[in-house]
Amino acid sequence: MSTDRTLTKPERWILILTALFVTLLGAGGWYFGVLNTEPAITIPPPDATPEPNARDVYVSAYALAVNHLPAAAGKPYYTTDNYLDWIHQGRLTPPPGYASSAGAPKGGGLRKSPSPSTPSPPPPTLAEMRALMAANAPALARARQGFAVEYGDLQPRTSNAYRNYFPLRNLGRLLAADGKVHCFAGEWDAGAESFLDACRIGEDLPHHGAMTSSLVGQSIAEFGYADCWAATTHVSAAEAHQAVARLEAMAATRVPEATVLEAGMWVRLASLLDYMRHNTAWRRELSGSDLPMLLHVYTYPERDLLEGIKREWDVVVTQAKRPYALRTHMTRRPDFLVDKLCWVQSGFGVEYNTNVAELNLLTVAFALRAYYLDHGAYPATLAALAPGYLTRVPGDPFAKSGALVYKPTGSSYLLYSIGPDGVDNGGTACTGGYLDAGSKGDIVAEVGAGKAAGTAKK
Repeated sequence: MSTDRTLTKPERWILILTALFVTLLGAGGWYFGVLNTEPAITIPPPDATPEPNARDVYVSAYALAVNHLPAAAGKPYYTTDNYLDWIHQGRLTPPPGYASSAGAPKGGGLRKSPSPSTPSPPPPTLAEMRALMAANAPALARARQGFAVEYGDLQPRTSNAYRNYFPLRNLGRLLAADGKVHCFAGEWDAGAESFLDACRIGEDLPHHGAMTSSLVGQSIAEFGYADCWAATTHVSAAEAHQAVARLEAMAATRVPEATVLEAGMWVRLASLLDYMRHNTAWRRELSGSDLPMLLHVYTYPERDLLEGIKREWDVVVTQAKRPYALRTHMTRRPDFLVDKLCWVQSGFGVEYNTNVAELNLLTVAFALRAYYLDHGAYPATLAALAPGYLTRVPGDPFAKSGALVYKPTGSSYLLYSIGPDGVDNGGTACTGGYLDAGSKGDIVAEVGAGKAAGTAKK
């Protein structure tokens, strides 16, 4: 007797729905696996940290810093931050005839220290500032010991917080303040050395580091570069040669832009991988309440996302290996999720090369000072400075090729970089604060205009 029978209509529907459910479940499991498959990206280990490490020396130096002087009768209580804000904002009254910004490049290269968030008491006197610097002599001496050893930045692959750099940033401010106080007292050679010490710490930071350390280092170096211009027409010939040697050494050991960006790429990828592995709700957190973003995030494979970010970074790193004027500047990426997470700072190339331009301008200015003291006049061309005063004439990082633009006019001169627009604007400075890829104008240093340069008291 046969047991075969025809399925009823409800039974057929149950069978179809069951098969569909199993298929959907299998497809869902497969797609879930696709969505969460980790990329075939191997994060390289960080560089080995040098021993001894200049960073440890700098941090220990700031630990020795004296935060305040005893309050005198009738005087407000001052902290080091009060002092440094005042001195960097020019609120400490300098001696007659002192020009703190003489010759300093115009056109976005200079940055202002933030104003105190609360009303400030009257600024300290020069004598009080000298007393504060004397109290900080052990800290400054300890900081300079770090110049004898290699610097290695913090090496985390998943975090590089700005707070880790507060001691180094404040140490740079302290050194620049020491330089300014020396210059106020007419001690120009000592002042220039302190400014260059601040520059040195700033230039050290990107070593074995990434973008955060580079950006903080650039801001620290600015404390020295900006104020050092006042000394370029006052230092002795010996100090001018010493300053050139120090600046050339900084330029020779500067971490290339592409190296900084590549290290930044690995930090970013490692941070995202760590975030995805330890936070199962990362897609929801990333999308927020934006429905189109939510749909995009929940259908975007993790592997494709990270590999897409790496491809974008690779393009930026490759561009950074070319001269700035020959680069193809990126527009907004077509994939808005990759664009959101890629976080390649659009202005980093301008910031980096502006810093290079400032270093090169200052190096040439000190060489011109030494030449002037030897010959009583400025050279007709920068070529006359090498090899006697410069190892070689530094180039303009914003030009396709060639040196900085130099125009001597008797006892003064005009010296400039053509800036990020790549156009020689005849020495017309950029305006509008920070430079970006769209800034027009030059980064200009003008020394001795309207007066005999190099004749001021040394």
